[in-house]
Amino acid sequence: TQSTWGLLVYPRPAMFSRVARPASAAFRSTAQRGFSSGSHQTRSYGTVAAAVVAGAVGAACLNVAVMEDTTYSLLLDIHERVKKIEKNLGIKPGKKEAYGAGFPSFNEKGKSLLKKFLTIDVYEQLKDKVTPNGFTIERAIQSGVDNQDSGVGLYAGDEESYTVFAPLFDAVIENYHGGYKPTDKHVSDMDVTKVHGNPDP
Repeated sequence: TQSTWGLLVYPRPAMFSRVARPASAAFRSTAQRGFSSGSHQTRSYGTVAAAVVAGAVGAACLNVAVMEDTTYSLLLDIHERVKKIEKNLGIKPGKKEAYGAGFPSFNEKGKSLLKKFLTIDVYEQLKDKVTPNGFTIERAIQSGVDNQDSGVGLYAGDEESYTVFAPLFDAVIENYHGGYKPTDKHVSDMDVTKVHGNPDP
């Protein structure tokens, strides 16, 4: 429909008429009052200025309405695309993954600490966790899964990996360091008098 300013008014949303029309009236009224004591030409300028400002407000509201509609259309398109992908993959809506789905396979010859301590229960506990830097358990175990002749096969992507994925890292570290538990504290002694032998022969 045509507005009072000659602009094509988009029918959505309702806020367009609530914001733009009162604004137009207010600007017109103010301009006319401000120039009422002047000449006829000055009053005309005031009316034109009010109309220009009102038109700008209307255009701004129109842009908001168009942007809202565009965003909605994009989200709807993404939703439909995801549904098609799930259908092609055979994923049924609302169907929960089987317990242990995604658990990596290890060959019989592999003797890595990753293979030893990464059980299905541990994997299920950690598979959806992510560190603040975006590191996942999948990335932590990737090298050990790809190279199954590894001795350890587990890598920390950041400092938080040791706490976020603690059920796996604690077990591997304890085994690798001969019983060093998460509750143990590293002890250092910088007393040079206790150094025996010649450290710099």
